[in-house]
Parts: sequence; C-alpha cells; structure tokens
Amino acid sequence: MLAPVSGLGYKYLIAKIRLISSDFKSEAKRHQQEIIMLGRLKQKLKRAPHDDHHQHELQCSALCCAKSGQSACILHLVGASDEAARLRDLGLCEGARVTVLRDGDPLVVRAGDARFGIGRAAAMNVLCTIDER
Repeated sequence: MLAPVSGLGYKYLIAKIRLISSDFKSEAKRHQQEIIMLGRLKQKLKRAPHDDHHQHELQCSALCCAKSGQSACILHLVGASDEAARLRDLGLCEGARVTVLRDGDPLVVRAGDARFGIGRAAAMNVLCTIDER
C-alpha cells in the first residue's frame, strides 16, 4: 500500500508527471514528423519516371550510363545474387573489359568474343569505370 502524499509532495509529483508527459509528447511529435517526411520521400520516388536518367548520369559509374563506343572495366556486380550470377555467366564479371556497341534499352555490349544485349535495369547493377573517348 502506498504512503499518503503531503500537499507539497503531491504538487511535486504532478509537476514531474506533466514534465515527463510533455517530453513524451514532443518525442512522439518528432517521430510523427519523421514518418511524414519519409512518406513524402517514398511518394516522390514512386512518381519519379524510371526512364529519366539525367540525375543518375551526373555521378554515375554504372554500365547503363556508358555511351556507344565507350569501354568500361567492371568493378562490382550489385543486386540480386541470381541476376549477378547470370551476368557473370555472360562474361560480365569483376575485372572484365566490355565495350558498349549501342546505348539505350537494351544496352548492346561486347565482352570478349560475345556480343549481347542487357536491359537498363540489369545494367544499373553493373558498377564500373567508364573510359572517356
């Protein structure tokens, strides 16, 4: 059983509870604002057109942004492991040199003696250094 609280102790406890309550409210409000911002960012990403590569090309080191006639050295394959395995089977493995024969979608590349096309989405997962020509 709790001991009775005097008038001064009661006022102190009420003030302490109000302070804690206001801290929780401000923390909850901050989290709510973060959730709203993340939701807005998610909506922006959903509305962004997939074919618009302009912003992506500004600082890109993916094979999808190489132009016709450019050569590239593959550094790393990212994305799903089964897709990366399929690209390695085609000859697009780390350290391989490829030449872009036609840019666009699909991207036509030559790796060794093989010549094939890969979609832009798959080419975005091939990180490389692109030689300027």
